[in-house]
Amino acid sequence: MGHCREGFWRDRRQDGLLEIVCFGATVTAVIPRKRASSKRKRWCVLVPRFHPPIGKCWVVMVDHRHIGGASASEYAVRAAYSERSVRVYQAYRPGIALPALKAGQFVPPFSMRRMTWIKPSFNWMIYRSNYATKPGQEIVLGIEITREGFEWALKNAVLSRFTPSIHSSSEKWKQLLAAKPVRIQWDPERDWRLQSISGVRAIQVGLSGEAVERYVKEWVVQIEDVTPKARMVAIAAESGFPPSALPSTSERLYPLDAVTVAAICPR
Repeated sequence: MGHCREGFWRDRRQDGLLEIVCFGATVTAVIPRKRASSKRKRWCVLVPRFHPPIGKCWVVMVDHRHIGGASASEYAVRAAYSERSVRVYQAYRPGIALPALKAGQFVPPFSMRRMTWIKPSFNWMIYRSNYATKPGQEIVLGIEITREGFEWALKNAVLSRFTPSIHSSSEKWKQLLAAKPVRIQWDPERDWRLQSISGVRAIQVGLSGEAVERYVKEWVVQIEDVTPKARMVAIAAESGFPPSALPSTSERLYPLDAVTVAAICPR
């Protein structure tokens, strides 16, 4: 009958139109307000799937905790991952990307002296690189890294901005900045058309010092050129019809321990 996707919904207009967010795509459906106030924790909503093909539907699992306004999961780590690895993205000029692809790891002229940012969100990556067309970001790399490495980065991270809900004082935050090798930044998530998705943030993970060394020498499992996929989405955006397969549809909530969540996910 369709494809199952995790998502959430929120009120968008007074007329009862609700926006269903399936990570990677945003669709709308009219849901009676009586159902919106239901105490059921989870239930399915059928919403029209972008066509082609005609007549298909997404089956969206809706969590009642995400009704109205910014959801409790606005600052939540989402990624495509398997039992052993996590997919992150980076965009580089050919001079850096092509040697990395050939070697299967980052090699000079990639510099381990500079902070490097990895992004689990494909849509945010193509937004940042404008579908791999910005100078210096012409090649988008999909990089599989170990889950141990990814989790190490998050456990050794600090938010790039002082956040009162997390940091007891600006002085404490500055101490963490000096001590931690990883920076966390949250930006509005994007859909395949590069439009921001209200109430959803995408995480960026900035690696420096020891973290870059570990990333290059220990964490990288595989490097893939996903530029054709970025260009495919660009063509789809011009036509108004989404591509049949979006890498972002594989992204889901990543399980983290409570201590890590409390340190990097604003409340």
